[in-house]
Amino acid sequence: MTRSRSHQCGKVRFRDHREAITPLHTAVAVRKRAVDELQPTRRREVRTYECHVCHGFHLTSMAA
Repeated sequence: MTRSRSHQCGKVRFRDHREAITPLHTAVAVRKRAVDELQPTRRREVRTYECHVCHGFHLTSMAA
């Protein structure tokens, strides 16, 4: 997996949707584990999107 910050937009950039799915699933698992253990978490990612600036994919907490 190639995960780096985009020079154009400054966000963590994934080459394609498939590459972004693994960290998205990890964020969901971390969030679920934190809820189960009554621990706070800042992980809120719910989907990926294609960036029109760097043409890579990013994670977002916005539902739509």
